[in-house]
Amino acid sequence: LSLSSTEISSLYLAATLLAAAPLTYLGGLTDRWGLYRSAIVAVLGIATACAVAASVQHVAALLVAFWLMRMIGSGTLTLIANNTLAHWFHRRLGMASSAMQLGMAGAIAFAPGLMLALIGMVGWREAYWLLAALLACVLAPLIAFTYREPSDNGGSKAVGGLKARNDAAPETHDATLGEAMRTAPFWVLHATIGAWALIGTALMFHLEAVFHSRGATAAQSAWATTVMAVGVASLQLSGGILADRLGVRPLLAAAMTAIAGGCLTIGLSQGAVSLLAGYAFYGAGQGMMTIVASVGWPRYFGRSHLGRIRGTATTSAVACSSMGPLALGASIDHGGIETAFWGFAATAFVLAVISGYVLAPHTPRH
Repeated sequence: LSLSSTEISSLYLAATLLAAAPLTYLGGLTDRWGLYRSAIVAVLGIATACAVAASVQHVAALLVAFWLMRMIGSGTLTLIANNTLAHWFHRRLGMASSAMQLGMAGAIAFAPGLMLALIGMVGWREAYWLLAALLACVLAPLIAFTYREPSDNGGSKAVGGLKARNDAAPETHDATLGEAMRTAPFWVLHATIGAWALIGTALMFHLEAVFHSRGATAAQSAWATTVMAVGVASLQLSGGILADRLGVRPLLAAAMTAIAGGCLTIGLSQGAVSLLAGYAFYGAGQGMMTIVASVGWPRYFGRSHLGRIRGTATTSAVACSSMGPLALGASIDHGGIETAFWGFAATAFVLAVISGYVLAPHTPRH
C-alpha cells in the first residue's frame, strides 16, 4: 500500500481507540450468550479479520482490518479467556491465571518470529489467508467439540461429549455493572489498571528516547524489554500463589508500589544500568498486575455479569494507554523525562496506598 511507518502507526492507533468503544457491549453479549457460543463466534470473527487483512487494497480496508483485530483479538478473545478461568476456578484462580499468563508470554515470544518466517515463505497476504483458514477450519471446530462451560449451579455442563470438574465456588454476591459502579473497589481497580496501561505504553513507546536522554546507546536500550520480561515472569507465578493465599488487596498494593519504584528509578537515573533497573522494577509490577487484572474482578463482583464489568475496564485501559505516550512525549519535548516519571511515580504510589484500604464491596441483594 506504500504507507510509511508513521501512517501505519496512526491507523493502528485510530483502530485501537475505535475498538475500545464497543467492548462493554461485547462483554455484555458474552454474559448473555455464554462463553461457549461467544468463543466460537469470536474465533470466527478473528478469522474474518485475517481474511480482511489479506484482501486489503486501500487505507480504509486496512483500518477495518486493524479495528477487527484489536476489537476481537486483543479485546473480546482476551476477555473470554480471562472469564473462562473465572468461571472454572475460584480458590485456585490466581494459580490458573499465572499459568495462562506464562503461556501467553511464551506465545508472544515465539509467535512474531513464526509469523515472519511464514511471511518470508509465502508472502504476507497468503500468510493471512492461511491463518484465517486455520482459525475457521481447525480452532473453531476444536472449541466446538472440546470447550466446556460450567452450569449455573456450580457443577459442569458437558460440551462436545466431555465432562470436567469445577472448583469455582463463588464467595460473593454477583453484582451487576450498576451495583459494581457504586463500590470503591470498582473505581480503584479501574484507576490502577488504567495507570498501569498508561505508564507501560509510555515506557515502550518512547523506549529509545528515554535511554537516549541519559546518554545510553540503542544497543543498551534493547536490553530493556529483556529485563522487563524477566521481571514479569518472576512475579507472575508467585503473584498467582499470593493472590490465592492473601487476596487481591495486598497484591495490588505491592504491584503499584513496584511500578512507582520503577518510575522513580528511571526518573532519577544517570545511565543505562539504573534505567534497566527501573524497567525491571516496572516488569515486576506488571507481572503482579496481570494477575490482579485476571483475579480482581471475579473476586470482588462475582461472575454473572463479569463480561460487561470487565469490558468497561478494558475500554478505560485502552483509552489510558493512548494517553501515556503523549504525556511522556510532551515531557521529553519540554525539559526532559523527569517531570513525566515523577508524575507517574506519584500517581502509582498514591494508588498503592489507596489499594491498601480496599475492602470487599457490599452490594444490595434483591
